[in-house]
Amino acid sequence: MESIVEKRAGAVVTLRDKCDGFAIIRPAAFVFKRTNGFGWLEPGYADPWGSPSPTWHEVEADITLLSATLIEFDGPKYSGDIEEYFGQTEVAQPMTWFEGWLNEQGITWAAERERIAQIGL
Repeated sequence: MESIVEKRAGAVVTLRDKCDGFAIIRPAAFVFKRTNGFGWLEPGYADPWGSPSPTWHEVEADITLLSATLIEFDGPKYSGDIEEYFGQTEVAQPMTWFEGWLNEQGITWAAERERIAQIGL
């Protein structure tokens, strides 16, 4: 799988539902390009006790790279953006936990990204 966001510290995915305009903000350890859009893996996938909700998500959408740190997307159900994680409060807790987990395991962001890409979710 091809990674969309290469920065070592993940991303923030903001989805806006096209029916009601409701916005959902989710943490993304890794974001990958898919045939018809993108998918992201939330940090909870690494939780040794299991994640309380699904951690892999896919969105059908056209993707537009706006800058090295910001991507916009527009699809039939959702529009929104993917922004590199810079400590945004909305997702700080899971991202901080994930970074600590990587450090405990002695794994770099790049090595884990590559391992996950090879799994081919």
